[in-house]
Amino acid sequence: MPTTMNSPSSAETRSMIEQSQRFLEEGTNFFLSTFQAVPDDKLNYSPSATAKTPLRLAAHLSVANSAFAGLLRGEPAPDIPLPEMIQWMDQQERQITTRDEAVQALETSKTEVCSAIANLTPEAIASTIKTPFGEMPATFLMQLCGLHPACHASQIDYIQTIYGDMEMHMPH
Repeated sequence: MPTTMNSPSSAETRSMIEQSQRFLEEGTNFFLSTFQAVPDDKLNYSPSATAKTPLRLAAHLSVANSAFAGLLRGEPAPDIPLPEMIQWMDQQERQITTRDEAVQALETSKTEVCSAIANLTPEAIASTIKTPFGEMPATFLMQLCGLHPACHASQIDYIQTIYGDMEMHMPH
């Protein structure tokens, strides 16, 4: 049973939901602006054997978004060891092989997360959610949904500098 803090008021709930959805939209737009600037011949570029490519980062976001949406809807986290979950995510990511597939999957999963956030009750917002990475307040997960794509946009920024792209790719 998840633990809870005091539930927010209706006005606070609306504000938290709207803020989280805006943050998700902004983080995703930042990621997509950066990702769309990657030339086709660099979509699968990786500076090392263990680093994700820009295409895999986009795929990773869509897989993670779907998992975040499930947790926010109250679905239980998979009860498997973390290495197995990471392996499963890796397999899901590898199914996305083109820029168009990655963008479509990311847009679809963003909509899924927005819907899950929109349907949160004050009690759900006040709860603690069990995730494969440990328990976290629902409010943290709500914000993580927007922070996550922004962090991965920064990884693509770094990859772009490795192949000589020194331009800033911010949303317009």
